[in-house]
Amino acid sequence: MKKLFKNILLVIIVFFFFTNSYSQKVSEHTEISVLTCSPGPELYTAFGHSAFRVRDSVLKYDYVYNYGSFNFNIPNFYAKFIRGDLYYMLALERYVSFEKSYSKDNRDVYEQVLELNLEEKQKLYKYLQLKSRPENREYLYDFFFDNCATRIRDDLSKQYGDSMIFPQKEYSVTLRQMLNSY
Repeated sequence: MKKLFKNILLVIIVFFFFTNSYSQKVSEHTEISVLTCSPGPELYTAFGHSAFRVRDSVLKYDYVYNYGSFNFNIPNFYAKFIRGDLYYMLALERYVSFEKSYSKDNRDVYEQVLELNLEEKQKLYKYLQLKSRPENREYLYDFFFDNCATRIRDDLSKQYGDSMIFPQKEYSVTLRQMLNSY
């Protein structure tokens, strides 16, 4: 009987934790930004990185939604990375840890705070919470078409449609020519 009671209590606590954490409201003080990180020495860091940051000084919330997480222990990691046969995931981590890991590698982190009203912040936050659930967080990485930068662009487009403006720049070189420098 005690074991049954403990199991029921555990289920209730887990249910409460997950439903509560995924339905949390942002406050007027919430800032959502895009982080852009400079390149690093490893092949998978050679082109830099991008992530979302959600920060609220009142709620003491400061997390990074990082589409660049993966399992380093996968056999044939680099071959899968190059072939586009590697699963990445959206991981949630404290900003302090994220920033410390980039600082340790002498990599810069630039932050662009998004100009969103409270309703828009809530919408993006709720979406990121949903995407970071275990059943939703994995995606098949594609170097050109599905990566940390394209995920951020696509998330913003899905949430805000035409109201999200992405500045366009014309380049005089091809994508292949840009990649050759790396």
